[in-house]
Amino acid sequence: MPTGQRPLLVDFFCKAGGASMGYYQAGFDVIGVDLEPQPHYPFEFHQGDFREVGARLLAERPVVAIGSSPPCKLATDLKSFSAKHHTDLIPAAREFARATGLPYVIENVEGAHLEDPIVLCGSMFDRLLLRHREFETNFPLMQMPHRHAEQERMSPGFPVLRYHSGKPRVVMSPVVGVYGKGQGLGVGEVARWREFMEIDWMVRDELSQAIPPYYTRWIGARLMNVVAASV
Repeated sequence: MPTGQRPLLVDFFCKAGGASMGYYQAGFDVIGVDLEPQPHYPFEFHQGDFREVGARLLAERPVVAIGSSPPCKLATDLKSFSAKHHTDLIPAAREFARATGLPYVIENVEGAHLEDPIVLCGSMFDRLLLRHREFETNFPLMQMPHRHAEQERMSPGFPVLRYHSGKPRVVMSPVVGVYGKGQGLGVGEVARWREFMEIDWMVRDELSQAIPPYYTRWIGARLMNVVAASV
């Protein structure tokens, strides 16, 4: 629960709290908001529509920053199946965030309709994780270089699924991808997900949607400087 001793960030569409944990590790107290119940969320949680709950929290609490991870299945590999039944909430999340006048971060998958985003991946943090995510902010962030070649030279390797010319093939790689229901490539796959994402409180389906905390810990450190400069 927020202590009142740290700046307060509200994380919309928080799911089970991967991004929230990174902001917390960067020095923020965090309140999560999601339309669905999140029984494993590690901080204060409010269920409901982000606009309604957000307006109430902003009126009642000293919020200094906003995080947001609106669903955008339009940009996922499954878009051909789900897009026609899915509403892109990124524009609404951006409009809400901008209306507050606060510094904000909007996260999504590659190909989402973000404005001038940077891309983060596990290779930038010396982690053996294949998980690209885009981040739009209204404060400056520097794009770090990818280091995929260095990742692949590390060992030991695990059986993982890779796609070559659109066809799946099992190869040995030290780099773990986290998505869907897993690849069914051996006992311990979900344990590796938890280890490589540095998340120990989520189950498989939550992990497949989660942001590694070290992504938002890095962003949160820079966001903390922006908040401190505005005081």
